[in-house]
Amino acid sequence: MKKSIALILTCALLLSMAVPAMAASLNPWATMALKDGGETVYIGEENSIFNSGSPMELLEAQAKDLVYADATQLIYTAVDEQNQHEYPAACMLYSLPLNVGEADPIFIDSSVTDSVFIARDSLAYYVPEEDQTTLRGYNPLQGAYSDLIKADGAITALTASIEGVLVSTEAGTKLYVPQVGQLMDAPFDPIGMTTQVYDSFETLLDAQGNLSLRAVGADMQQIDTNVIAAIAQRGMVYYLKHVDSDVLMSYDYSAKSTVTIGSFKSQMLPELAATNDSVFLISADQRIFQMGLDSHSVSQFNRLNEGCSSPVLVGAGDMLLVYDAASTSGALTYFAEYSFAVEAEVQNIEPEEQEPEATPAPTAEPEPTEEPVTILVKGSRGDEVLTLQNLLHKHGYPVGKSDGIYGSGTVNAVKYLQYDMGVKETGTVTIKFLEELQHKGLPTYHQYVQMSKGDKGIRVHVLQQRLHSLGYLTGSVDGDYGSATVAAVKLFEKAMSDKENGVATTKVQEQLFKKNAVKAWDAFSDVEKPAAQKKPTTTEHKKHKQYSEVDEDSLINMVRWMNNHFSGGSYYKKHAIYKLQSRLYELGYLKKSQRTKVYDANTFKAMKGVQMNNDILPHPSGLPDKKTLEWLFG
Repeated sequence: MKKSIALILTCALLLSMAVPAMAASLNPWATMALKDGGETVYIGEENSIFNSGSPMELLEAQAKDLVYADATQLIYTAVDEQNQHEYPAACMLYSLPLNVGEADPIFIDSSVTDSVFIARDSLAYYVPEEDQTTLRGYNPLQGAYSDLIKADGAITALTASIEGVLVSTEAGTKLYVPQVGQLMDAPFDPIGMTTQVYDSFETLLDAQGNLSLRAVGADMQQIDTNVIAAIAQRGMVYYLKHVDSDVLMSYDYSAKSTVTIGSFKSQMLPELAATNDSVFLISADQRIFQMGLDSHSVSQFNRLNEGCSSPVLVGAGDMLLVYDAASTSGALTYFAEYSFAVEAEVQNIEPEEQEPEATPAPTAEPEPTEEPVTILVKGSRGDEVLTLQNLLHKHGYPVGKSDGIYGSGTVNAVKYLQYDMGVKETGTVTIKFLEELQHKGLPTYHQYVQMSKGDKGIRVHVLQQRLHSLGYLTGSVDGDYGSATVAAVKLFEKAMSDKENGVATTKVQEQLFKKNAVKAWDAFSDVEKPAAQKKPTTTEHKKHKQYSEVDEDSLINMVRWMNNHFSGGSYYKKHAIYKLQSRLYELGYLKKSQRTKVYDANTFKAMKGVQMNNDILPHPSGLPDKKTLEWLFG
C-alpha cells in the first residue's frame, strides 16, 4: 500500500556553543496536534511556527516550545531576549489566535522557566522565573492565569500524568490533582524515566530499559525489559527491544498481548515516531524505516544526508520531522532545501544488508585498527549519561536533575569540569574519558574561582555577561579575559570602594552576582543608564510580511512550478522565494541583502523590471507567473 508522506530533514552541522544555558534543546512538545482538523503545528525554520497541513508558516517568532493548540489558538513560549543576562533560561508566554485570519500574538506572561507543558485538563502549567516554588496555570478559554499551589522547594521539573501534574523538587515528587487543587503522594517518581501520556494510559520507560504501562488509578504493569524506545498509537504500544539484535515489538493494551513484528540486522537508534498511519524508526547508519499501522509491515523509507549527527524523529500529523539533537546553534532549525516528498511502498522486509564477499586468505599480518571513539554529546541518552550526571552531581557541579538525558545542564556542567581540569571546553565526553573519571575522581566544584587577564572559558563568559548586564562592560562577551574585562572589573571594584586591580577574586564575584549588586549607572554619573525596555508588543514580536500586490495564489503557483521543474526536493514557500531572489540577485535586479525569503516590495519591483526589460509580458505585473519563471530559470 502506497502512502504519501512529507519528510522534513532538519540536520544542522555542529556549531560552536556560545552560552550553554542559551542553547535550545529539542522539546517533546515541539509539535502539537490541533484538536480539530487532524493537523499539527510545529517549530521549523528559524524558530518559526508552521502548520503541517500546507505546510504554511503561521508565525515568524523566536519560538522555543509549543505549549497548547486547538482550533482557536496556539500557546507557545519565545526566547526572552530582554532578560537573557539575568535569566538565561527564561522565556515569554504567548497566545496566537488561529481562527481570525492574520492575527498578532497576545502576550500572556514573562520570565517563564523551561518547565512548561500542557496537562490533560486543558491548562497550560508552568513555573514563573521570579518564584520557582509556585505552580502557575493558564486557562486558554478564559485567557487568564492563576497561581495554583506552593511547593516545598524550587520546582525542578513538571511531568504530565493521566491523573494530573507530577511536580518535582529536590525533596521529591508530588502529584498535583486539578480536581482537588492539592498536592498528593505521587504514584511514581518520573525522574530518570521517559513518560508518555495517552487517552487511557501512560507508558514509563526507565534508564534500565524497563517498559511499564499504567491506567488511571491502577498500579504500574511491566510490559517488557531491555527496551530502548517506545511510543503508542491507536491504543497500541510499539517499542524497540535489544537482546542479541534490535527487535520491533507491539503491545495491545486491550488484549494485554505482545507480538514480535520483526528483527533488524543493523543497530537501531533509540528513536520512534508515529504519524497518522505509520511508525518510523532509524538505524545507526541513518536509514529511516516505516511500519504501516494497518499492515504492521516494515520497509526502508529513506536515508538521511550526512551532517545529522544525532537525529531525533518527531511525528507531526502526516509528516515526519527529523531534528538534529546535537545542534548547538541555539535554535531548532528546519532546512526547507532538504525537504522532499516520497511515496514509500510498504513491504514486509528487513533492513538491507549486503552478503559479505569471500575474502582471500591474508598474506600478511593485518594492521591493528583503532577502536572508534564513542562520544556523549547533547541529545545522548542512556546509562553512560546517567553515570556522568551522578558523578558531576556528587562533586557539586550544576548538572540539574540526573535523568540520563544529555541536555543543556549537562553540557554546562561538563564545561565547568573541563575548565577546572584545564582542558578544552567542548561540553562533550568520550566513554573512555568517563571511565577514567570514575577511577581518578573529579575536582570539587566551586561556585566562584579567581580569574584574571588571560583566562578563557565558560567562567569568564558568565562573568562578562554579568558585568555587561550591570553596565560595567561595553565590549563583547567572548569568554576571553582581555583588557576590556580587566577595565570592567576595575570599574566594579571602584564602585565597591575596593582596591582596583582588575582581578575577579571570589570576593569580587560574590558581590557582583548578588541580586542587588550596584549598577554602573547608579554608581557613576557619567555612565548612561540604558533606555527602559518595554515588553515587546505583539506588533514588534511578529515581523509582518508585506507581499505588496502579490497574492497567496501566485506564490502557491510559483511553488508548484518549482516543484515540477527542479530536482532535489520539494520547495516550500520561503525556500522558493529565496531561490527566486537569489536568481534576481545573480542577474543584478536585487541586492544581496534583499534576499529576505519574503516576497516584499523589492522583489515585486525586481520581477517587474525583469518583465519590462526583457519583453516577457505585454503588461509587466511583478507576479511570479509561469512565463517569467521559465525565462529566469530556463
